[in-house]
Amino acid sequence: MAAPTKRSNAGDNKFFAGIEAGHGIGFAARKAGYTRSSVYHYRQEDPDFLAKWDEAKDNFKNSLGIELTYHRAIAGQKSAAAQIIEGIAEIEVTEENYLSLVKSLKESTESLIKVMTIELELSSKNVAPEKPE
Repeated sequence: MAAPTKRSNAGDNKFFAGIEAGHGIGFAARKAGYTRSSVYHYRQEDPDFLAKWDEAKDNFKNSLGIELTYHRAIAGQKSAAAQIIEGIAEIEVTEENYLSLVKSLKESTESLIKVMTIELELSSKNVAPEKPE
């Protein structure tokens, strides 16, 4: 095995940030100025490095779970709004139910617009969403 590359706190932090962002080991190592074999050496020899690596992996996995939950919630809200809008389209409009139908349609449309606006903002920033409220 080649000699490990010179290690620094800044390099370690870049490596852990890469792992937490979901990058592969080799890519994260290169971004930190390390070689792949070096980070495995640090992992084997330094319990603190091992713990921080594992923590970075766990944080990445947790962010995936939060993102998946968020996107499922978004999909559920879209589906519910779409069902309401479709349901309203099938109802016969009468003088008695007109205002109620308009109110329901307005609320569903506003909810759908809000969800889509949040999705658009997040995708344009390319960031992982926070937990939905």
